Amino acid sequence: TTLLFQMEYGRGYFWAGEATRAYRGTIQLLPFPAGMTIVNQLTMEEYLYAVVPSEMPSSWPAAALEAQAIAARTYAYANLGRYRQRGFDLLGSVASQAYNGVTSENAAVRRAVDATRGQILTYNNKPISAFYSANSGGYSAVPPSTWNFNPPYLQAVPDKLVEAHDGLPAPAKLADWIATRIPSYSSNPKYSARSAYRWRVIVPRTEIEHRLQNRAKIGQITGIVTAGRAACGRVEHVLVQGTEGQLRISGDAIRSSLGGLRSNLFTIEPKLGPDGLPAFFIFTGAGFGHGVGLDQSGAAGMAADGFSVQAILGHYYPGATITKLYQ
Repeated sequence: TTLLFQMEYGRGYFWAGEATRAYRGTIQLLPFPAGMTIVNQLTMEEYLYAVVPSEMPSSWPAAALEAQAIAARTYAYANLGRYRQRGFDLLGSVASQAYNGVTSENAAVRRAVDATRGQILTYNNKPISAFYSANSGGYSAVPPSTWNFNPPYLQAVPDKLVEAHDGLPAPAKLADWIATRIPSYSSNPKYSARSAYRWRVIVPRTEIEHRLQNRAKIGQITGIVTAGRAACGRVEHVLVQGTEGQLRISGDAIRSSLGGLRSNLFTIEPKLGPDGLPAFFIFTGAGFGHGVGLDQSGAAGMAADGFSVQAILGHYYPGATITKLYQ
């Protein structure tokens, strides 16, 4: 193994920092305009020994860890060569997959990776785009329209525990659904933080103005309204209205622009100040992440309820097939 000191991680996120990390395989240093790029070369299975515990707690049920291993292996294979022009295949961050090195490894994860060695998910004999996220809020998402990508194996599916709650309600009742902690596989408190499944964030108007100041000159914000939702309830567009103009924000940029929201499944409530302008906005939401594909909390909840890795992956990637690439 190789030790690297003061490794930066999470740039641009609230959890950014530096750490000392150890890595299997070999290390290359490549010139980069702003310094050096560190490239770690290793086998796929060794890579997964570190990816799986970086993406999912190693104390979670074995079937969930195995599902995560297959999804992560599939994602890696489908994206090999993505950054070839920069001298490597994948990034060592959540922009590809979290990869924290040897110190994150443990026996439970190695067993899960070894048990699924060489297995990936395919559709029409090709590796699928095996997206996954922390928590769907009880109902997974289709890829947002801004991705320009909507394969049949990425569908919105409920993580239902109770038959009466087998799907999203009509739009008029969506706010009540989001505000209610409906039981589902992704709501199990052992595998889901309370602030992941359902959450509420209060963001001052001035903070949002600061975040948007380099994007458009709209003056003081007078309102924020949703300007389009997908069938799975996720907000696809918001319109930020100001005293000097307005700004339309779409897709993944919504979360960061409005104060670092946990997902795009939310409602908005303004609270006016004495000047008649919103003093702050209350965002009430469900889930953590984009919600497409495997729900990590839901996978753990299903595994704890006795579902196999095949059943878990079949639920989140309907129509995909587990294929063994190598022994």
